[in-house]
Amino acid sequence: MSVRIFGQHDEATVQQIHRCMAVGGARAVLCADGHKGYAHPIGGVIAYRDLVSISGVGFDIACGNLAIRTNKTGAEIRPKIAEIMDEVVRTISFGMGRHSKQHVEHDLFDDPLWAEQPFAHLKPMAEAQLGTVGSGNHYVDIFVDEADHRHRRTMDDILNRPIVLVLNRNWQAINVRTPQQAFVQMATDVATALDIDGENMVPARWAEWIKLPVRENDYAVRTPSGPIRVPAVIVLSRFAKVPKRRPKFSARAIWARDGGQCQYTGANLRPSEGNIDHVLPRSRGGNTSWEMREIARASQIEIKTEIAPDLPEVSIDLQRMDYVITNLITNAIKYS
Repeated sequence: MSVRIFGQHDEATVQQIHRCMAVGGARAVLCADGHKGYAHPIGGVIAYRDLVSISGVGFDIACGNLAIRTNKTGAEIRPKIAEIMDEVVRTISFGMGRHSKQHVEHDLFDDPLWAEQPFAHLKPMAEAQLGTVGSGNHYVDIFVDEADHRHRRTMDDILNRPIVLVLNRNWQAINVRTPQQAFVQMATDVATALDIDGENMVPARWAEWIKLPVRENDYAVRTPSGPIRVPAVIVLSRFAKVPKRRPKFSARAIWARDGGQCQYTGANLRPSEGNIDHVLPRSRGGNTSWEMREIARASQIEIKTEIAPDLPEVSIDLQRMDYVITNLITNAIKYS
């Protein structure tokens, strides 16, 4: 006989697995968490050739497992653990030989085999015990699965991602906000959300919004009161203006404005390749502005202006002069 035992066990458990092996077992393993069962060690595994252990399969290892996944999160359940487990104990019977607190009917008891011996006198006991948990390592537990941890990270990402379009009270788009910011504005009556269903858009205040169901493709955040849908669009209640925003002046912004092309050569540039040159030198009154600067390729011709400081002043149209100078420089480079 081949029996492999892991860990330390009481003598009764060890003797039990050897008795099971003695009636035809080929190999056996007793795991570290094993303990004595009715006829077969709990935590023990025995392989038979051309045999089935009725006691092992029927009594000791067929107690069964049932996992039910709910729509609740760990954050919702943790404050109520004591209350939930008290209710479990009040509803479910634990221990050897206990009767179920709730009568459970099953088609199993309609089987004619119950009329035969030795099963006939066992039927009332089986009917009474159906629905109980039993003793030993039989238990009811609550677990938080990996999906809950992933959901927590995902919810944090959603709360802080700018995905909510903001409209002024004239329904003009003016900004984007994170769901966290949108919820604050809705809860303080600064904004209402749009319940969008196809082409229909219905404004909803905060008290109405939190009661709306979460649809399949909606973002949502979970709260102790249940999930709340993330709005795609909110409308400000009192703000009617359209803020004017001017892009920040920088080399990268000019590169983006000009489509990444050198204004002298037409070459395509990477963001790190351009220089910014004044069309009209600053020494002659040129200022740093979107209109007065262009991109020039670093490896191409470097253009400098040398104008004597004692030249007389003349009155000119700067916009037209910019246009003329730009054309002169472009043509000079193109045909030189």
